[in-house]
Amino acid sequence: MTKGYTVKREGVINKGLLLGFLFIFYGWVALAQTTTFSGIGNWSDDAKWDNGVPDISYDVIIASGADCTLDMDAFARSLSFAPESINSTITISGTNTLTIESELAYSAPSGSADQVLAVNDGALIVGSVFMPNSGSNNRNLMLTVNDGSVTVSGDVVMQGSSSRNYITFTGAGEMNVNGDFGKSDLGRLTGSNGVIRIGGDFFVQTFTTNNSTIEFNGNGSQRIRGGDYFNLTINGIGEKYLSAHSRILANLELQNGLLDLAGRTLRIDNTASITGVFSHTSMIDFSNGGRLHKYGSNESHWSGTYPIGTGTSYSPLVITSSSATNTNMYIEVFDQRHPLLNGNDNALERYWLLTPPNAALTISGYFRYSDTDVEPPIDEAKLIKVGRLNADGWQQNEPGTAHDHSANEISFNDIPARGAWTLGEDTGCFDLVLPDKFTVANGNWSSAAIWNNGTVPQNGDNVTILHAVTNNVVDGVYPHNLTITESGSLNLSNRNITVSGTTDVYGRITDNDHAGSNTFLGFVTIHEGGQITSGNNSPFVFNGGMVNEGLFSITGAGAFTFGNDITNNGPFSKTGTGAVTFSGNDMEISGTEEIVMNGAVTVSGISVLNNGSIIFTNTVAMTGSGSWIQGEGASLTVGGTSVDINNFSAEADDNTVIYSSTANQTINTSSDYYNLIIQERSTKTLSGELNIINDFVISNSTNNNLRVIGGINDINVGGDFIVSNDNNNARLDQTTGNFQASNISILGDRAFTFISNSITTGDFEIDGNNTYTITAAEIFTDNLNVKGEGTTNFSSNANISNNLEIENSSTFNIGSTAGTYQFNIGNDIITGTGSTLGVIVNGLHTITVNKNVFVNGVFDLFVNTSRNASLVFNSDIPHTIGGSPVSFRVFDLRLNPGSNTTTANIDMIIAGSVEIGAGATLNAGSHTHTVAMNWNNEGLLVSSGTFIFNGGTQTLNPEPNFNNVSFSTAGSKFLAGNMGIAGNLEITDATVLLSNDDTSKVHHIGGDVTIHSGALETNNVNVIHDLSIGGNLNVDGRLRLFFNNDRYASLRFTDDVSRQIGGSPTQFDIFNIELANSSNSTTLVLDLSAASGFFLRNGIGIGNNATLLTNGHDIDLYDDVQIAAGGTMHVNDNSALTFRASGKSIQNAGNLIIQGSAGNEAVVTASNSANQFFINNTTGSSLVMQHYFVD
Repeated sequence: MTKGYTVKREGVINKGLLLGFLFIFYGWVALAQTTTFSGIGNWSDDAKWDNGVPDISYDVIIASGADCTLDMDAFARSLSFAPESINSTITISGTNTLTIESELAYSAPSGSADQVLAVNDGALIVGSVFMPNSGSNNRNLMLTVNDGSVTVSGDVVMQGSSSRNYITFTGAGEMNVNGDFGKSDLGRLTGSNGVIRIGGDFFVQTFTTNNSTIEFNGNGSQRIRGGDYFNLTINGIGEKYLSAHSRILANLELQNGLLDLAGRTLRIDNTASITGVFSHTSMIDFSNGGRLHKYGSNESHWSGTYPIGTGTSYSPLVITSSSATNTNMYIEVFDQRHPLLNGNDNALERYWLLTPPNAALTISGYFRYSDTDVEPPIDEAKLIKVGRLNADGWQQNEPGTAHDHSANEISFNDIPARGAWTLGEDTGCFDLVLPDKFTVANGNWSSAAIWNNGTVPQNGDNVTILHAVTNNVVDGVYPHNLTITESGSLNLSNRNITVSGTTDVYGRITDNDHAGSNTFLGFVTIHEGGQITSGNNSPFVFNGGMVNEGLFSITGAGAFTFGNDITNNGPFSKTGTGAVTFSGNDMEISGTEEIVMNGAVTVSGISVLNNGSIIFTNTVAMTGSGSWIQGEGASLTVGGTSVDINNFSAEADDNTVIYSSTANQTINTSSDYYNLIIQERSTKTLSGELNIINDFVISNSTNNNLRVIGGINDINVGGDFIVSNDNNNARLDQTTGNFQASNISILGDRAFTFISNSITTGDFEIDGNNTYTITAAEIFTDNLNVKGEGTTNFSSNANISNNLEIENSSTFNIGSTAGTYQFNIGNDIITGTGSTLGVIVNGLHTITVNKNVFVNGVFDLFVNTSRNASLVFNSDIPHTIGGSPVSFRVFDLRLNPGSNTTTANIDMIIAGSVEIGAGATLNAGSHTHTVAMNWNNEGLLVSSGTFIFNGGTQTLNPEPNFNNVSFSTAGSKFLAGNMGIAGNLEITDATVLLSNDDTSKVHHIGGDVTIHSGALETNNVNVIHDLSIGGNLNVDGRLRLFFNNDRYASLRFTDDVSRQIGGSPTQFDIFNIELANSSNSTTLVLDLSAASGFFLRNGIGIGNNATLLTNGHDIDLYDDVQIAAGGTMHVNDNSALTFRASGKSIQNAGNLIIQGSAGNEAVVTASNSANQFFINNTTGSSLVMQHYFVD
């Protein structure tokens, strides 16, 4: 069920009003409450509501079995009957009004229950009315009105049959529906004496008019349901058109607007009248054909104005008196000169056709023509002869007829009505040699009374039919030339007809009986407005060729034979199953409109040149010993299983062949195609190599899958390959065949699978919102553009000479089947906002880019070590990795040798390794990059940011240009070469080893070294390394630079900054401390002593302009302290410098300060007498000792 309602309006929407309405509407939605009425009682009774008596903000529910009497003016936002209810009723009492802001919604009751809203003499104002299919003829949904009123601002929707949905008037009430009354021919309306005004279309299954009035008052086109009307009123701008034959029982009132007969018959009964204000905007419109059928039993029934016309030309018939008895008459008007006039521009561009069955009916009155009927080059002043075509030919200026140019009138006084009436010139107009036989009335072919001169046509006569004629001749009819005028129709019925000459159809030829044969040996022309239609099973033969400017529609199952050219410029369809045979003469099919034919197609021994558009819908093979040749610009749709014609050619420029069937089809490859379209469901199989000069299209609008099988066959497309499958899935399978096209566009909104050995194309575009799977050994394309919110899975090596673009929230995945795929991108990879580049199958894939990577979505090439893709930069031009990504992750990042500079303007996650080739530069910028595996740089790194190594076991080969480095995640990190880290080194959980072999390494960290957890160690090989630190050393994990005197790392502090050595280590074991010249001050914030468990295994070296501050901490020494000139060692309060090896000394060439404070002495001592030491102060040195203890 669709909630809410629609009001049809034309014009400009006031934005302020719209916004205000939306505010109010959604405000109501937000504030809406629900209240349910239960039991039997009054609306005003608060006890009957579970949430109080409603107001306009409430959604009201009428509970199962409720019987509510509306005893007050009441309001609701919506009102609905509870589903699966037993009998439930709302009764409006008195003149009370129920206002429902949005929808009155019925539901499907249970059992044999009804849901009823009885308006009675009250009023119902509602946004829309919805009645579903109740599911049973014993469950009635009813809206009843006596003398009250119903106003619906939107639509009335009835989805149940006339035995389930009812709107019933029992009195003279009114109903105003601004929208559509019904949405399909369902439900029942009973009119009684009511007045029903409709602003939209009128649909109901059953309408009982009684004495009601139906008024169409919308401003625009409206559909008038066919059937009986007591009173019918037209009162709205625009066309109101009949959808079927209709009858007026009392009155047709034309207030404003056109009543379009639309080819139907409108019957006006004996006592019925036509009233209103008549004009060119208020009349009965014959522009689209139709007939007014007037009945009358006495003179008063006939007298009056018949407000008829065409388009904007009002051309009434006025009858002032008649000789009528109990008879009837068809009235028609045509906006063209009569077809049986001679010459040109010498008569009205209009004629009236009056056809009473009683030839003796006489009338008095006049016709009025429009100024547009006498426009130049017609000279109205010369139109002085009134013509009436009857059985004896043109009757001219009969006594009692006259014309009045000033009043645009043709008058008649007591003249026989039957005939075609017009006004023409005195000579050269009515002197046409008339056909041998022409009709003067409606009836059977065998009736002499309907023919001129009162005789039936003989075989070989030229016949013109101006009326409705039925072929009832048992032995058939055999005219020479046959003409059906605009006013005429020929029902071929169940008898034979053979036309030996030409056939011209301005009116209608119909055949709806299942017998007789219809043969047209000469040329057949269906003129504009003309029709040939048939629903029968008898055969048609067109041997002389055909031009259709009107309508050709065959639904019967009879066979058809075409023996000459067909030119089609109008609707042309043969939907019956009868066979279609092209034989006799070589022929051409041409025209501007398509031809649709069902039935098995045979081309028998002739050549058919198709220069038009033809659709064969039958699923049987198209066969024959002849030739089918597609001409330039032609279109052929094949519905059969195959095209098995002796000679088939589809190479001409701009022609198109379409294979379209729900059955399996074989694609004929004996000819090249200019354009080829394969569509609809089932399997289409190539019979060989397929060559298409221009475009190849695959589409599927059915509810089943389409599969095109190429097998080992190559497909060569000179133009574009386009996939447009909006309704269901499609696939193209080539096992070992190759595919090439100028461009490929996959545009459908359903899944498409493309399997080929190799695909070669220009631009490759995928623009849809489903899943697209491309599988090939190799793909070559200029550009690959993926967009449209769908997912593309690419299982192929791909060579993209320009760009790979992924945009519009789409997803591009490498792989749909496991493999190793190589992507080579000539220029850029671009991933737009909301879009994703990913990997979904196992394989170690590679994407090589020759220019840039721009990411504003997700760029994720890593799932695990078995399912990933590496990003490689190639070519000697600058590269950029940029954008505003949601995430950026690759497996390996590789810069090929000589690949110039790659600048990373984003943070990167590298789940594998980084490899920088010789002659390549990685400009990492100030960003943070994460590496999960190894580092190998044979080129150049430029970095002012941070590299995080967070894998398991990792190896870093020599790198002199790191800025900040962080090691995280448990595992061994091997520094396999000399490391230059200009910034800080941080270690968390990882174990960092200074080497991976027995060669000595030199590592420099320009900033701080911070071990949060994990360890920094020399490796497990006897080798001596050099580790220098420019900043602080802070250890909360393990620092193990000493194993033995053959396996350690010398620790040196270098840069001119004030630093600390501290932390809360779990292990601190170093060989030495060396303070380089000009290395500023170094302050201990931890003990280096046996008591603390932290060890300095050798001595201390202090260079020029370097200072070591013990800062209240102890140091155990196993070797000398060397203080260079200008260097300083300060042993301060509570610090103890303890020598634990014999023969050691403090060699002071600089400044030695052993200075405590009272009670907090500075101590320099030996661990025992065997480890006595001495202090050697050289010339120029300084020794300060205060509050000290030296032992």
